[in-house]
Amino acid sequence: MKRLLIAALLLASGVSPPALGYDPDRLSMLQSVGHCPDCDLSGVNLAGVNLTTHVIGGDDVDLSRANLSGANLSRTNLGQANLSGANLREANLSKAELGLANLEQADLSAADLTGTVLAGANLAQANLSGANLTGANLRGANLTGAQLAGANLTDANLINANLSGLDLSIARLCRTMLPGNYRENRGC
Repeated sequence: MKRLLIAALLLASGVSPPALGYDPDRLSMLQSVGHCPDCDLSGVNLAGVNLTTHVIGGDDVDLSRANLSGANLSRTNLGQANLSGANLREANLSKAELGLANLEQADLSAADLTGTVLAGANLAQANLSGANLTGANLRGANLTGAQLAGANLTDANLINANLSGLDLSIARLCRTMLPGNYRENRGC
């Protein structure tokens, strides 16, 4: 089922072949048969596509280095997916499921992550500058070295999150739950 959704997604969006990690024969198979076993979508260009409510997550989904800038991924299930190094700049990820996803070094600047589940996600070295994380669940997420300049973390849950190397003074924290069950109200 997941492979069929990816196939429909790629066909509907007119995907351009990525430079790395991509086999053109896989896309041909995807277009002709409608599925692609062990499909590697790393580096795929899906900029601006609408993937609302799709279920494309899972630990076998590789969207590393994919261009999803400006894409509508609202309510999309990308749980456990590999999105390391992906370009999600200005993407709409509101109420999306990204639990346990790998977003290491991903560009999520100015992204809408309102109400998004990022529990246990790896956001190490991710760029979250200007991102809206209002009501986001970041419980147990790894935010080591992430950039949060201008990020809005109002009502976000950061309990048990790894905040090593973060400067939270440059983010909006209003009713934000921090590690140690401490509620921060700076910026309300």
